[in-house]
Amino acid sequence: MKTDVALKWAEALESDRFKQGRGALNRDGKVCCLGVLCELAIQDGVEVSTRVSSYDGSTQYGNQTLVPPDSVRVWAGLPLYALAKEEDKGCLLLQTPEGKEEAFNLNDLYEWSFGQIASAVRETFGLPPAPRNCPIHPGEIEPCYKCNVAN
Repeated sequence: MKTDVALKWAEALESDRFKQGRGALNRDGKVCCLGVLCELAIQDGVEVSTRVSSYDGSTQYGNQTLVPPDSVRVWAGLPLYALAKEEDKGCLLLQTPEGKEEAFNLNDLYEWSFGQIASAVRETFGLPPAPRNCPIHPGEIEPCYKCNVAN
């Protein structure tokens, strides 16, 4: 995965921009971690056809409901589905304390939060840890300038 895309993905997962869902890339406005990746690609100008199913409310991205379509995979620097090794078919493996695991399994099977998945993305791709909010001054990031001035 491209480092800049991994960082965008981690930051989006850490934000409050998306409601987490399970079992589909996007269903009724709730997205899985890979649905966030699809939405980021669209926001970045990648052409991805979307269609909402009248059956279950899930959104298809380029005829896919469970894994990102090839246009998103190319944008993200992932192997095309047809050319991917078997272990990469689901999209990508993320490093966890127990070993490597598919991103969609962390979201759907193990019910990890977006914050936990973002931490795994950061670990897997060697990204710096997420900034932490100052517990004393809401809206300020540690190290907090206001705390440093007070000391």
